[in-house]
Amino acid sequence: MSENSGYVPSEDDRDSRVEATVNEYQSIRSSDAMPPRGGFLYSSPLPGPVDPVDGSLKDGKAGETPEVGYGFSAGPTKFEIADPESAIPKNTGPYAGMPKEVLLQYSEQPLWVGLRWFFLTIFIVAGLGLIGWTVFVIMTSPSCLPWWQDTVIYQIYPRSFKDSDGDGIGDIKGIHEKLGYLDDLGVKTVWLSPIFPSPMRDFGYDVSDYTGIWETFGTLDDFQQLLDAMHERGMKLILDFVPNHTSDKHEWFNKSRAGEGPYTDYYVWQNCNNDNDGDGIPDPPPTNWRSVFTESMWQRDETKGQCYLHQFLPEQPDLNMRSPDVQREQTNVIRTWLSRGVDGFRVDAIAHGLEEDSYSLDAPDAPCVAQGNCPPDPYFTQLHNYTFEYEPETLHDIIQGWRDDVLTEYSNEPEKYRFMVTEVYLPPQGLTRYYGKDGKVEADFPFNFQLISGESKYGNLPGRELTGAKTHQLVDSWLKEVPARRWPNWVLGNHDNHRLPNRFNPEYSRAMVMMLLMLPGTPTTYYGEEIGMSDITPEVGKTQDPFCPDDPTEDPMDLEGQFFATCRDYERAPMQWSSEPNAGFSANNETDSHGWTTWLPVNSDYQQGVNVEEQQSATDSALSMYKALIGMRGLNHLAIHRGWFCYVLYNTNTFAFVRELEGAPGYLITMNLGNQPLTDDYFALDVGLPLEGTVSVSTGMNRNGDRVQLNKLQLDVGEGLVVEYAAGYNVHKHAGMEEGRDCYIFSEKAYVNFMGILSTFRVE
Repeated sequence: MSENSGYVPSEDDRDSRVEATVNEYQSIRSSDAMPPRGGFLYSSPLPGPVDPVDGSLKDGKAGETPEVGYGFSAGPTKFEIADPESAIPKNTGPYAGMPKEVLLQYSEQPLWVGLRWFFLTIFIVAGLGLIGWTVFVIMTSPSCLPWWQDTVIYQIYPRSFKDSDGDGIGDIKGIHEKLGYLDDLGVKTVWLSPIFPSPMRDFGYDVSDYTGIWETFGTLDDFQQLLDAMHERGMKLILDFVPNHTSDKHEWFNKSRAGEGPYTDYYVWQNCNNDNDGDGIPDPPPTNWRSVFTESMWQRDETKGQCYLHQFLPEQPDLNMRSPDVQREQTNVIRTWLSRGVDGFRVDAIAHGLEEDSYSLDAPDAPCVAQGNCPPDPYFTQLHNYTFEYEPETLHDIIQGWRDDVLTEYSNEPEKYRFMVTEVYLPPQGLTRYYGKDGKVEADFPFNFQLISGESKYGNLPGRELTGAKTHQLVDSWLKEVPARRWPNWVLGNHDNHRLPNRFNPEYSRAMVMMLLMLPGTPTTYYGEEIGMSDITPEVGKTQDPFCPDDPTEDPMDLEGQFFATCRDYERAPMQWSSEPNAGFSANNETDSHGWTTWLPVNSDYQQGVNVEEQQSATDSALSMYKALIGMRGLNHLAIHRGWFCYVLYNTNTFAFVRELEGAPGYLITMNLGNQPLTDDYFALDVGLPLEGTVSVSTGMNRNGDRVQLNKLQLDVGEGLVVEYAAGYNVHKHAGMEEGRDCYIFSEKAYVNFMGILSTFRVE
């Protein structure tokens, strides 16, 4: 056929040539000429095309032998075997160099078709399985705890935390200066006592401007810088909100007493008799109601010619919280601070918000009057039925309005959730109503003061006695009342109550802090608790708190006296940062009229190691223990973070409980509240505890890491231990343990599965 004939092979011709090629290839594969490793020789492409009829070269030299290489080529080309070692390319498989037609022929064989479908099926099934497992894990994973549940709240009394400008009074810049300390400690939420403009008759709780900053503390810009710096560190800031009363220097009160417009009804005014003896109290007053601080709730104002009501100091007139205008003003105050970025509020003294509105009914005597056993605080000689928690449903509607009208509005994202806690001194049965009702959240929680006040509304544990059985009673009285799907909390100290070493046996202080941080729920600590600060001893006539009696016959050291019961200077002394003068709190060296260089004197024990600087470098310090315990509250210790709580032993000397989560290591927390060393056998209790465990944290920090036998666990007086034991020992599942009596859980029930994933799905 001529070169220009335009010959095009037919389909049958092509198929026959492919078949011939395959046959020739198989023939070579089976011949002795096949090189090692399954390779074969091929000729390099010829210099020109081959004539399909006679096989002669076109545009090439006839008779010239093409170069032979490793491989295969169909056609009349002569094949020769080369040296296998030099001819076989490296890293080539048995099908290297096969023409596409040959590969396609093999690819349609049943074996290869089956393998392709097999691997494709595996890939699809694995992909679907992975998607399904991911969906399952997401659907069965418990919700993450919101920030206010996954935190320790640290209360700062601003006057006493850190003085940055040398005037002897703490301030906002001083707090800013110490953020690194708080962050290192593990504190993620700070509550500031009032920082607003005030005449300071009640040290900030007499507010003269709800949206400003007291000039001695700094400026609004100082505050904003503090808030921004906290948020950069992932910290939250809570402010005090004082809705019950203002200062008598507040603009609202001045306009109210002058009878200006709507301000007339901003406060509670009543017609009353004249003040005949010059004490400011009408003779007689409209009712016999005692205030928290004074003999009467009524004060005559000569400017207006009427009496106003004050549940605290005469300089703290009560707002009329029934007034829609007052409620609107209070909502706007909350909105202002939230718009500045504040993360929440502690609502002060809210149970005093409403009174019987005929203002004519006298309060009955408390039973203790007839029994002759009233506490030293005269406030408790009356039953305050008409002034404390009066019309509770109306009061709760007001609080609910703050939640619904403004807090919810600013809680758009999980980490932006705005928090509210209420301060009410009540037994648990009445206190839990502040959580809300009918599924609606009111306060995120009301402060639980059981570990401070026991069964009373105000004050400290009677007789400063604390036993294991008493501790169980105080803890359980709260846990059994916490409503379903609500979160517990605990408070050991604050600006209104004596410090831990002065309320209990000082040897118990570290164990009580350990218990606080290991109980389920959110703990609130008061500045200085982490280093074991104790009360100062004020002098009569040399005090700051208006609640301190001026009676020279009073003995500040008399634990049964009125001075000790009511004066709050004891617990408000400056923070002890170092062994330097003024405990490093202030650089001021000028004395005031009392001979002090700080607004309250510093406790002298700062020179005996009760200061931050020395305790930071001491591995056995109270500060080291506090930091270690906060570190155990995170995700690395799921049982403490969100697990079960179960009592295991409580008697005169011992209080012990476990924190556990199925599939994760559990923790036994035990403390000796007796007066001598003890040995307890926890294995013999038969509640599902193992024979041994490892001490995670001890109150003395001297047993950490020790392997201990739980059938003969020894504790010194006041000693506490957190003992870790292996996963698989589940006290809460033991036959003798009952949920709601012996065991409690407040987050979603979950367990750690075989893959180490926290899940709510459990197949029993």
